[in-house]
Amino acid sequence: MQSTAAFGRCANALAGASLSRMVSAAGPYPVTEAVLLSDLIEGNSDTLHRSAAHAAAKAVLFSRLRLSPLQRAFRAVNDSGVRAMLELHVCARAAIVVTCAHPQLMAAFGVEGPAAGQRSNCLGCVKANSGFTRHLVETRARLQARAHQSLRTYSW
Repeated sequence: MQSTAAFGRCANALAGASLSRMVSAAGPYPVTEAVLLSDLIEGNSDTLHRSAAHAAAKAVLFSRLRLSPLQRAFRAVNDSGVRAMLELHVCARAAIVVTCAHPQLMAAFGVEGPAAGQRSNCLGCVKANSGFTRHLVETRARLQARAHQSLRTYSW
């Protein structure tokens, strides 16, 4: 298990990568708010057993990112299956997604991330083989191919 300090560094790196991508996407409609989908949030995972380190990482993310009002709206949905479908629908169509995904998943779907051979910055403190993340990245790839949209997915 990683230490609280390690989780804090990981969360700070994710927040920094997310904010950097939001700034780089500035244009006529700049991205100013984020939706955080994470197993760190209560009710999002049946398999993650939270610790003080997880709570610290969540606190860092919630303090550094300007969260969308959708964040509260998602939390108001009591059915975790319905909530996951809503989150998937919104995030699959988002202009930008920053995720931590396993390198093979990144390569399979053209996710922009660390250079070949480099370790992802987040593999030490998150569940990188998340089924939800896999489905989200696959859905974004299908939507992009079908609609010829420019949907950007990044891994840090």
